[in-house]
Amino acid sequence: MNITTLKIKYPDVYKLIAETDVKSLPNGRHNLPRGAYVNVETYETQMRTERKFEAHVKFVDVQMILSGTEIIVVKPVEDLKNSVSTPYCLKKDIEFYAYSDGGKDYLLKENDALVIFPNEAHMPCIAAEAPQQVRKAVFKLPIELFT
Repeated sequence: MNITTLKIKYPDVYKLIAETDVKSLPNGRHNLPRGAYVNVETYETQMRTERKFEAHVKFVDVQMILSGTEIIVVKPVEDLKNSVSTPYCLKKDIEFYAYSDGGKDYLLKENDALVIFPNEAHMPCIAAEAPQQVRKAVFKLPIELFT
C-alpha cells in the first residue's frame, strides 16, 4: 500500500505520520502517540544478496525515504515460512528469513513511502544501482490502529 491509499483508508493513521516532522529528528527511536514510534536511521544500502527478508506481527511499517534511493522487496510471509533464519522475537517484533529470490520490487526515492503489513515480508536497504547513503524514517504503527 502506498501513502496516498493510507490517507484515504486510514485518515487517523495518516494524520499521525503527517504531523511528525521526521526530517528534523535526529537518528534514533522517537515515541509517538497511540503506541506508535518512529526510527530515524542513516545507512549504506547493500547488494540484494547481502540482505534478508523480515516480517513483523504487532506493527505495520511505513518506510519513508528522507534522502537517497533504495529498493524494498515485498513478498507474502507464507512464501517464506520454510526459510526462517532467525525465529520470531516477541520483544523486537521481528522474524528473519534466509535470502530468497522473487517478490515485488519497490523503488523508493526521497519523500516516497511504502506501507508494509504483517502478512508481508520485506527486504529493505537494497541498492538501486550502486550502494549509497540513505536516510529513512520507519514508522512502527500498532496493528490495532488499522482495525
